[in-house]
Amino acid sequence: MSAMSDTVLSQIENSILSLTIDQQRQLLSRLSDKLRRDSAVVPDFESELAQMAVDQDIRREIREIELDFRSTEFDGLAE
Repeated sequence: MSAMSDTVLSQIENSILSLTIDQQRQLLSRLSDKLRRDSAVVPDFESELAQMAVDQDIRREIREIELDFRSTEFDGLAE
């Protein structure tokens, strides 16, 4: 973490500590709600790959690409 980030975080922490306990709880609740919402929209990469693997349109496109490049399979390049 950079020194600038440390300074900013320290300032935020000091500001939070100046709040009442009820205000701190309210802030914590708002932050945790936001984190839950934000993490819910993060795509699950593995799940998306699994869905793509069974998608017939994607499979057809891959087969077409493989056909297009079939002639290059024996072009002398090592694997």
